[in-house]
Amino acid sequence: MKNVFFCLFTAAVLLAFSSCKHSPVIVGQWNFQRIIFGKESSDTMSNVIQQQMELAMKGTRFDFREGAAVVRTARGKEETGTWMLDEEHKRLTTKINDKTKEFDVVELSDSLLDLSSPMAKKIIVRFRREK
Repeated sequence: MKNVFFCLFTAAVLLAFSSCKHSPVIVGQWNFQRIIFGKESSDTMSNVIQQQMELAMKGTRFDFREGAAVVRTARGKEETGTWMLDEEHKRLTTKINDKTKEFDVVELSDSLLDLSSPMAKKIIVRFRREK
């Protein structure tokens, strides 16, 4: 009986701690909205690059699901993988098609998800939660 209690207790503790890595805050469908460049990037060339990036991202959607599954839709193609959000909600990691990508979470609210690449912090990709 003690072994059964110990096993149940251990399973409950592990489940509680593992759930911290898959935050319900991000669960849902997020649609690409726009690219935001840093303030110092306001010249004509940056505007052209921004427009090209927005055109390339148009229609992109992330569907973050309970249990760490993610479906990314881009250019009409769906790809599945996994996701993990750190405990501070500052780093999002996705693994799709054996490619792991890390993003800095600039903002995460009920309606907005702003991500940047650790390599290009001045470029923010904004998503809006689908209702």
